[in-house]
Amino acid sequence: MRWLARREYSVYELKRRLIGKGYVEEDVRKALETLESRSLVSDRRFAESLFRNRVERGYGPVKIAHELKVKGVGEVLIDNVLENDSECWVTRLQAVWEKRFGHPPGSYREWARQARGLQSRGFTAEQVRRVLPEIEP
Repeated sequence: MRWLARREYSVYELKRRLIGKGYVEEDVRKALETLESRSLVSDRRFAESLFRNRVERGYGPVKIAHELKVKGVGEVLIDNVLENDSECWVTRLQAVWEKRFGHPPGSYREWARQARGLQSRGFTAEQVRRVLPEIEP
């Protein structure tokens, strides 16, 4: 309960953590079922919380989806949480680009560096191409 008082956890995270502490898997399963039935643990709430946190920190849909998957959240729930339209992600990417770089790239090398930086934050190549200005040859 102390863990849940600090932040949201996915069922998978709690299971892994409790088994790592030496608890019997059957007891852990029963405890997690009880917590879920009382709405003290919810993968949906966890996914929404992680999503909001990562968006505020400037991460894109690819990175957020990967992190949710690693934390044991199902594909259907991930799709539901990330279902924002592409224009919304482009707007967020624009803000991240302005904050991180603040100036248009002057050369193709600089353009590629900025594109890699934005893709490493979890945005798709298509989204990056829509935000970064074209380089004149």
